[in-house]
Amino acid sequence: MLQPATTTARSKVGAYRDGSFLADVDGNFSQSAASAESKYSLLLEGTPIVGDWNGSGSSKAAVFDDGTWHIDYNGNRQWDGAPTDKAVQFGLAGDIPVAGDWNGDGKTKIGVFRDGQWYLDYNGDFVWDGGIADKKVSMGWSGATPFVGDWNGDGRDEIGFFSVDTWYVDYNGDFVWNPTGQDKQLKIGPTGAQPIIGDWNGDGKTKIGLYLDGTWYIDYDGDYVWRPGSSDKQVKLSRMRGVAVTGDWDGDGRTEIGTYADGIWYLDYNGNYQWDGAGVDKAVDWGKTSIPVPANW
Repeated sequence: MLQPATTTARSKVGAYRDGSFLADVDGNFSQSAASAESKYSLLLEGTPIVGDWNGSGSSKAAVFDDGTWHIDYNGNRQWDGAPTDKAVQFGLAGDIPVAGDWNGDGKTKIGVFRDGQWYLDYNGDFVWDGGIADKKVSMGWSGATPFVGDWNGDGRDEIGFFSVDTWYVDYNGDFVWNPTGQDKQLKIGPTGAQPIIGDWNGDGKTKIGLYLDGTWYIDYDGDYVWRPGSSDKQVKLSRMRGVAVTGDWDGDGRTEIGTYADGIWYLDYNGNYQWDGAGVDKAVDWGKTSIPVPANW
């Protein structure tokens, strides 16, 4: 499952299929002239992932396949080859790629999750340094879905995971699971839902949520206590169906919700948790039979 890297900039739509990205670079939510959009390949088919690899403030693409990463490091939306871009062996076949700013220097780094073990390139040199300069963390188990977010708002990304119907979050960012201390655990919503993350209220902290069959379950205030109808959100939007996508569509500093199905994006552009029609919100035809990749292109 693709995870958007945490960002404070406006999110735009994008799609990945057969090794190629199609990015709405100008952010107008429609197909513009070829010069305003970007379609490009990183010469590798696999799992797409995005991050601000060089700290420039915009998202760049990467692809992970069987332990190999191809990273558009300079962000010019083409494959320039090493050393300008990055062709990196970091992980093994079957690993789940993750990305985050582990040390708070403003650059996204790579990592992988394997059966409850995290291998994080903490110093950002794109080399596994054996758990000395980098991090090897035991948190989770086989079948869990890893997530990365700035849970506590300290400017660094921390790790977490979702399993069955429960979230587990390394809230204090010490890379140790301590449920009786400062870390967080919350059962929210129904079994079988899609886990999602975002800064729902704009306070600078990544929060958790779920989506299933048109209904959203969102820990809006980020206190890891489920209070639907009070400080949290349980919203059914029957007009919006498909895979959940999230992003700051309008650039107001808050993460908004959306869905993607068969190339059509339905985006709650104004963030009021209702569908106001395409004149206010967005219905966008972008990337048929693709993997949705929202990012700050």
